[in-house]
Amino acid sequence: MNIEKNSIKDFNYGLAILRIWMCFEVVLVHFKNWSVTQGANFSLPQRILILYEWIAVPVFILTSFIFTDMNKLSKDNDKIKHRLYRLLIPHFFWAFVYYAIYRILDNIKGLDLEHGIIDLYWQLLLGHSINQTEWFQIDLIVLTLLFIVIFRFCPKSIAIKLTFCIGCLAFYFQYSGKNGAMFDKIVWPEGFQTDYVTYPVGRLCEMVPYAVLGIMLCNYCVFDLVKRYWKYIVIATLLFLSLLFNYQLFPVVERQYGYSGLRYIVIGTMSVFLFYFLPLHWLPKIIKSIIKFFAKYTMAVYFMHRLVATILYNSQLSFRLRLRPGSFYDCIVIYFCCVVTAWLISLIPIKLIRNSVM
Repeated sequence: MNIEKNSIKDFNYGLAILRIWMCFEVVLVHFKNWSVTQGANFSLPQRILILYEWIAVPVFILTSFIFTDMNKLSKDNDKIKHRLYRLLIPHFFWAFVYYAIYRILDNIKGLDLEHGIIDLYWQLLLGHSINQTEWFQIDLIVLTLLFIVIFRFCPKSIAIKLTFCIGCLAFYFQYSGKNGAMFDKIVWPEGFQTDYVTYPVGRLCEMVPYAVLGIMLCNYCVFDLVKRYWKYIVIATLLFLSLLFNYQLFPVVERQYGYSGLRYIVIGTMSVFLFYFLPLHWLPKIIKSIIKFFAKYTMAVYFMHRLVATILYNSQLSFRLRLRPGSFYDCIVIYFCCVVTAWLISLIPIKLIRNSVM
């Protein structure tokens, strides 16, 4: 594969590796306890892994919109149906799977993983109750619908300007602290799990800049325009990422839900550029096949890693696999168990189920 002839619509092994890595980072952020296992003396690789725990979701949002021509999508009803199908089917599938398996584990083990049908309702509505990771899918669905409406009912030039303004408004709400203070004056009912609402809604504003940037990069064909300079881009992004890794060059958003601020946006964007332009055409076919295999199940890993970890830690498998909660080893085991499980599920000859893991 000649990178100078590579189109953004072609399979890109660099981006596939980035998605695989970011999925592993999602597992790390939920199941690796850095402070207990390593203390404050982190090596360089560990520091990179810690930083990128918070770059994973920005990368997912960016790549979701970089590969989507929103103007064409919004005018094609079949494409809209396909896009919504691809977003909604795994959301509903995994919500019911989590609820069913957690009910079974609660009855067998008495784990108190779910608190009745209300948990399922909140999971379906905002994606942050029995599977707290799925807030991302809800925000992705909302943003997709928002920009489909904008591009469908506005001329393209107006839609682009409006999209840019929405991104600027999101920055204002983040850096002014208004987004972080959104729920400050709300009095929640006693016993209500406020996380069900605060994180999915609060992070929606934080996801907007990544979606807007992805739409802009796609609209102006930025990757195609700069591909002849790929060598300089790889070198420049490596140097700039090194600088960002060691220095805080951008103002920090004090009140936030985890993903606010220019630092994450710049690091996420630079990472996408770096991996997109990595010259990996020389890789052996067997390595390319392995990359394609793991990349195929990144969505499934994201959706199921909490479920797989819960099952592992509450069964004899924990003893047999010699799991140590909080360890890096555990995260590797959880990740590979997710991939194997996703592969087995994909063998089921039911389209709805296959589309929930691939």
